[in-house]
Amino acid sequence: MINKDFNYYVENMKQFYSNDPFPHWIIDDMFDKKKLSEISSSKELLLNAYKAQSDGWGISLFENELEGKISINNIDSLKVQKYLEFLNSSKFTNFLTEMTGIKGLIADDNYIGGGLHMIPSGGRLGIHIDFTKHQNMPQLWRRCNVLLYLNKNWKNEWNGCLELWDKPRKKGGKCIKKIKPSFNRLVIFGTSKSSWHGHPEILKCPPEVMRCSLATYYYSEQPSEDNNVHSTIFAERI
Repeated sequence: MINKDFNYYVENMKQFYSNDPFPHWIIDDMFDKKKLSEISSSKELLLNAYKAQSDGWGISLFENELEGKISINNIDSLKVQKYLEFLNSSKFTNFLTEMTGIKGLIADDNYIGGGLHMIPSGGRLGIHIDFTKHQNMPQLWRRCNVLLYLNKNWKNEWNGCLELWDKPRKKGGKCIKKIKPSFNRLVIFGTSKSSWHGHPEILKCPPEVMRCSLATYYYSEQPSEDNNVHSTIFAERI
């Protein structure tokens, strides 16, 4: 499924901790482009999203001043399932463990808050840090996020870049890095009290296009330095 052996990526894993403003890593073209193209169509994903809603699947709508997205975490009938299963596999999780140094990483097979994310025109995701505890397994702490972008021919003028901030805007923070949500781009980052991220600018893509990604989250029994129990904290609300 992937273009190169994991050893190729592990050899460069020191980049993870040297990247600012918090540990992260960007991998382009990890997956076979032709096969991944089967799930890159916004139209197809949109139709599946509507089917998921009508079939009573695990679909969540986030529509407020800080969020505008569709999240599907029960997707057995979608083509994306095999990619999510790979990202949650022991092989990939072991790779994340070796790269991040976080022992005992556990993938969330229920994709709480994750799965397939689709943001329509006009949507956004405010700068935030993530919730710290798994809602169904409270003994587990959130430690790592993986995002796989599915957007072909994404235009800069549509906005939608993943922004990494050094601290909240209201506390003098600034955006340190912008990551374009390009097709077959994998972004890995640790979750902590300093991992401020989001795509806060209103999407200006055409109505028939959505910003699409797969999101998988990983936990461990040991917390990061953020050992306080809290839900998602948005910078705009601090």
